[in-house]
Amino acid sequence: MAIDAPQRSMHDVSKAIVVNGKCTVFLGAGISVPAGIPSAYGIIANIGRILLKKDNINDDEVYAWLKTQDFFDQNSAYASILDAAFASENDRLAYFETEIRGKRPTTAHKSIAKMIDHGFTSIVVTTNFDRLMEYAVLKVCHHFPCVYQSDLMPFEVNMQSHRAKIFKLHGDYLYGNIRNLDHELYLVKESMSRKLSIVAREGVLLVSGYSGGDATVMEALETFAKDESAFNSGIYWLALKGIKPNEAVLRLLELTADRGSGIVEIESADEFFTSLLEDLPERTAKDHLLFRVGGQEDSTTDAPEYVSRQLDPISAGEFFSLIKRRNELRFFTDTIPGIDYLLARFEELGELPGNFAELIDRYIDFLSALKELSYDSKSDTKHEQRAKELLQLGFAEKSQDNIIAMKPWVLPYLDSLLLLQNGLELDKIGEMLDNEDHYECLRFYVGLVKDATAVVQTAVHHSKFKYRVAIGKT
Repeated sequence: MAIDAPQRSMHDVSKAIVVNGKCTVFLGAGISVPAGIPSAYGIIANIGRILLKKDNINDDEVYAWLKTQDFFDQNSAYASILDAAFASENDRLAYFETEIRGKRPTTAHKSIAKMIDHGFTSIVVTTNFDRLMEYAVLKVCHHFPCVYQSDLMPFEVNMQSHRAKIFKLHGDYLYGNIRNLDHELYLVKESMSRKLSIVAREGVLLVSGYSGGDATVMEALETFAKDESAFNSGIYWLALKGIKPNEAVLRLLELTADRGSGIVEIESADEFFTSLLEDLPERTAKDHLLFRVGGQEDSTTDAPEYVSRQLDPISAGEFFSLIKRRNELRFFTDTIPGIDYLLARFEELGELPGNFAELIDRYIDFLSALKELSYDSKSDTKHEQRAKELLQLGFAEKSQDNIIAMKPWVLPYLDSLLLLQNGLELDKIGEMLDNEDHYECLRFYVGLVKDATAVVQTAVHHSKFKYRVAIGKT
């Protein structure tokens, strides 16, 4: 039997948000397509062209060829082609990095960030592995968002905090935790379910750019929707005019129709969120704008006074205690952006991440997006990109031939990116363990590569074995 979902309007969405006080926004790949990032369909076609080694064939021809290939599973098209095309996770990450580098948030991303800034929402759930929503929050709201990665179980989420909270369901292209192969999605199902259970309690759910094609996501949403207290102010599913949502979406909307759920036909996400923002009542931005890049606040700050505005006394004491125990974190405490970045990470985890390389990598990426740094070449490697960013951000200087580190972590960080780019042999790791400077580079490498610790442990055993062979003791 055909399912028909009720039709709703932008004004219905606006009214529901006002009555409920806020909403949760759920974003799929469609929201980022206007920024130049391919949809899942587009990525499949692009990778198909790579496998075919032909650039001049259209998407239909690519799909016709894929259907003849044994590796291609039409029921799991995205996962099967990624598995076939890329031998390692690093290869997959490199591909996505080239697709995403240099892309900027869309009008829709910025409008959602303004809704966050005015207190109409604080949670964004996304299946996207780009960082456009994070960049928009940073640019519009002037604070670093909390980013709950696909493998992070958010048992404690401070719903009273005005800081944006971004729930990643499929991971993040920068940090080796993209979850878009079937077996990987299964591994994060529990974390995904926990995030969606939080969403179900938040009243209005506004979905944009998402087809509902992930069975794990739709099954979880439907399970929660069977509780009549969940989504109690409705699910509003944005659909481009002329495109009917799939059966799983229609079933979910039918299940929650008595709570106000329905389809909202739109011309584009950019147009819808711009109009929605205009339709919502005027609200003054919260008095928690944390910093203004380029202003006096971007310089050295009184860290205790600043933190006391963000945390209660007990949490503030714990925060500073963590910093005092780790000397390398003092780098972040010189400026308001650095302090706020640590505060966001503290709110994510209830502690400060032990992985200094990841802390630095995400921070440089955020600051580069915030200041909209430009690059001369889209073909730059990540090492070349980061080197240019560090120079423009003032963390390094350039002599005639070399980069001069202004901060002690700059050179080992850049060297570790070269290791990522060029690969690392077991013998090379063994040699690096005996050199202090090289060891520091290796430490950063381990911090940036998923499961690198196991690789290094293997190398250590390999080196010890070679030594025993050399002295005749095997």
